[in-house]
Amino acid sequence: MGNIKRAARLCCLLIAVLLAATSCGGKKILPGKSTRPAATQRGDEQLFAKAEKMYAAKQYAYAERLYQQYLTKYPRSALAPAAWLQIAQMAVDNQKYEKARDAYRKILAKYPASAMVTDARWGILNTYYKEERYEALIPMLRQMASSSKTAQERVRALSLLGDVYMSWGEAEKALDSYMKAHSQARAGEKDLLFMKMEKVLDLLSFSQAETILGKSGDCSVKGLLALKLAHQEIGGEQWTQAQETLEKLLADCPDQQTAGEAQVLLDDLKQMEGFQQSAIGVLLPLSGPYERFGNQLLSGIEMAISLHNVTNPGRAYRMEVRDTQGDPIMAAQGFRELAEQNVSLVIGPMLAADAVMAPAKEFGVPSIVFTQKQSVAEQGGYLFRNYLTLPMQARTLVTYARETLGLNRFAILFPNDDYGRANMSIFWQEVVRQGGMVTGVESYEPKQTDFADPIKKLVGLYYDRPEVEEETPAIEEELDEEAASKGDEEPDPIIDFDVLYMPDSPSVSGLVMPQLKFHDVNGVLLMGPNLWHSPKLIDIGGVYANGAVMPDIFFKQSPDPKVREFISLYEDTYGSSPGFLEALGYDSANLTLELMSQPQVYSRESLRHALSQADFHGVTGRTFFDETGEVDKDLYLLKIERGRFVQVPKPEPKSVFSITGTPNERPY
Repeated sequence: MGNIKRAARLCCLLIAVLLAATSCGGKKILPGKSTRPAATQRGDEQLFAKAEKMYAAKQYAYAERLYQQYLTKYPRSALAPAAWLQIAQMAVDNQKYEKARDAYRKILAKYPASAMVTDARWGILNTYYKEERYEALIPMLRQMASSSKTAQERVRALSLLGDVYMSWGEAEKALDSYMKAHSQARAGEKDLLFMKMEKVLDLLSFSQAETILGKSGDCSVKGLLALKLAHQEIGGEQWTQAQETLEKLLADCPDQQTAGEAQVLLDDLKQMEGFQQSAIGVLLPLSGPYERFGNQLLSGIEMAISLHNVTNPGRAYRMEVRDTQGDPIMAAQGFRELAEQNVSLVIGPMLAADAVMAPAKEFGVPSIVFTQKQSVAEQGGYLFRNYLTLPMQARTLVTYARETLGLNRFAILFPNDDYGRANMSIFWQEVVRQGGMVTGVESYEPKQTDFADPIKKLVGLYYDRPEVEEETPAIEEELDEEAASKGDEEPDPIIDFDVLYMPDSPSVSGLVMPQLKFHDVNGVLLMGPNLWHSPKLIDIGGVYANGAVMPDIFFKQSPDPKVREFISLYEDTYGSSPGFLEALGYDSANLTLELMSQPQVYSRESLRHALSQADFHGVTGRTFFDETGEVDKDLYLLKIERGRFVQVPKPEPKSVFSITGTPNERPY
């Protein structure tokens, strides 16, 4: 009933708009020569013009007296109906609806051949609508629908009659009125009526839709009703009935407006043969070099499904598990086995995602994969990546630096290996994309432990600086004395960046941090990848790691209630603390379970579509996918404060980093 009331309020608004379009609404009712016949007498013309002038000036009481005076003197004038129309409109504006109806009826009785008759009729309807006197309005609309000489007027009356029935909560009667209007409407009018019928159908029960479908001869209406009925049958797991409903529709009305949608739905239903909605495939490296990681993911998946089955015994799911052994060939073979077992979806593989791209497309099986490889996602494919990617990390860090802290200048210090170069390139591109500046980029060799040279190059200390000839002997003498007192001391570093991004392991980055301080690189924000979320960074970097910022997909110390509950349940179940892989497995399974519980998910294809539209909030944050299957997440942003990791609030007020304060507090 709540849906009907909401739809009723919407229809009331539509009626108000449509009826207002037929009324004066505080404007001159005779705006041009096309609707106002020329006055036959000069006195007639002058008096009416004076009344119109007062009306336009909103001097309504004076205007009404002039209109009444005009009607007394010139009751048979061609402008008399217009005078009555203006009197009626002023009464409506003052909520004197009975007086307004009297004026409108004068036009109908005294001037039946006037062009104002239609306006008068709709004006009367408007007064009843404003008073919400639907019992009086309905028979009048019915009479207009049957007696109007033009199809346009009949369609208008029937459409409004449907709106009034919607306001009254009579969905079936509203649909009947819309259907009659649709059968007589012009092309442009049909689209609006089609939209109205769609809204009504959302309110009909299964039996109502079935009854009306049997009576309807209009293919447009049949199409809407059949789709609604089919979706309701699918929601009730009446797959055969839904297929028969759609097949009959396409046979009876092959060219109707919803035929394309009906055919797609029918094709999906035909794919359901052998589809087991309760079976979820799991494809992970459970032995071999990556077995530790695969089993961490599996424990999270297993816990999510077990918890669901306990709380939803009538809708239990089971896992079909295959071990890839970390081998791409085994991954492809395992995927095919799961597809032939008619699982609804595969969670996995890890690392070997490329190997299952072809069988996923061949069998039409959607798969949630765990990999950073950029070649996995493709538009319209079946693979959905749920993993932490380098572009995601770069976007999170740069957005935080620029939008929250107001920092715009970036430098990059990276290892000269595949990981370092990829990070450097992606981070640089993100800075430029967001309108920032990269003012310095330096590299070092992967096994390097002394970072003096790359640091010096970054801040202008590596190469000799040209001497600047000063203009006055006094300044030269002062500089010579200062230089003599300093001996061979290095010049000050040129720090033209606010943020230094260092994409390396915590053990290497921890070595760089104190060396930055040694070379007086102070007052900059240190940022790194999720690898920095490790105690090693704090152990090696010491106090110089304070202030460092990094993103991650999971944070065990998060105050989020979902995270706290997950950790507690996991520890009770397995006797150990979960990490980010367990959290990813848990979220991936819960996302799947949430989507598969929806009535519109009844096949692999509909599940794939549901994944592409998903917006899931779990222990790894918000998760959603774009049209290519690429994941996007709201990552946790972490910071080291006093030797421990803390979650950065969102949003954080803009601030400017200062080089003042204690070593424990300021970034280096």
